[in-house]
Amino acid sequence: MYEFRDINVSSETNDINGIKFTFNGVNLDEKFKGIYKTLTVSGRGVLSHENQMFNLEGVDGELLTSSSLPSRNIKIVFKIETSGNNEYRKIMNDLNELFYIKDNVKFSFSDEEVFYYGKLGSVDFIEETSNCIKSSINLICPDPFGYGKDLKTTIGEIETIYKYDIIPEEIVVTPNGGLNQIEIKNGDKIIQLGGDFPKSVPIVITIEKEPYIVSNKIQLLSRLSVTSDFENFTIKNGDIVICNGCDLLIKYREKYL
Repeated sequence: MYEFRDINVSSETNDINGIKFTFNGVNLDEKFKGIYKTLTVSGRGVLSHENQMFNLEGVDGELLTSSSLPSRNIKIVFKIETSGNNEYRKIMNDLNELFYIKDNVKFSFSDEEVFYYGKLGSVDFIEETSNCIKSSINLICPDPFGYGKDLKTTIGEIETIYKYDIIPEEIVVTPNGGLNQIEIKNGDKIIQLGGDFPKSVPIVITIEKEPYIVSNKIQLLSRLSVTSDFENFTIKNGDIVICNGCDLLIKYREKYL
C-alpha cells in the first residue's frame, strides 16, 4: 500500500525556472497539469570533445589524429503528485506510452527556441512508497546539436548566428524557362539534375531525414547526377547559393551546440 498525503499542502518548492517540457509534440506540464511538474533540465551546456591521440616514439607530447562530438545526454528532473493509487498508476502508464517510441523524435523546453532529436534512455529507479515522488529521466541525442524552432528562408544568401554546417530543410527551384539540366551550386558543392524541366514548375528537394526530389507530384531522384554532392550539400553563414535559370528558395534552421 502507498502512504498517501494531503497534496494541498506543499512540501517542496518546485517552481524552479518554470521550465515546460515537450516530447514528440506533447507538453507534459500542460497535459498532466497538477500532477506532473518539470523541475530542472541539465545537459544542454558546453559539450566535451572526443579526441583521438597518437604517441610517436621520440616526440614530445602526442599527435591529434581525429576529433569529434559525442552524443548528448539531457537529464530532466521532475515531480509527480497524485491523489491516490488509480491516478498514480494512470500517470505512469501514460508516461510509458508517451516514451514508447523506437525512433528519435523532437523534444524541446520552454526556456529556449530550440528543439533536439532524441529518445528515452534511462529512468532513475522510483521508490513507490508515496503518491508524491521525485525522479529523473535521461534523453539520448545521437545528434548533439539543437535546431531553431523557426524556419528561415532565403533566395541564396545564407545568414546564421553560428558557423556550423547546416543541411537545408528544403530547396525549391523553379525554372524560368524550359531546361534540360539544373545545377544548384554552393562553392564547390553541386546538386545536378538532368532531364526535361518545364517552365514555372517547381522542383522540391529535401536531403536529410527522408531524401526526395519531387516535381508536380513525380519523384525525380533518378534524375540526380551520380557526381552530385547530394548528401553532403551543406550551407553555413556567408555562403551564397545559386541556380542559373531558376528562381531559388532555400529553407533552413539555425543550428546550436
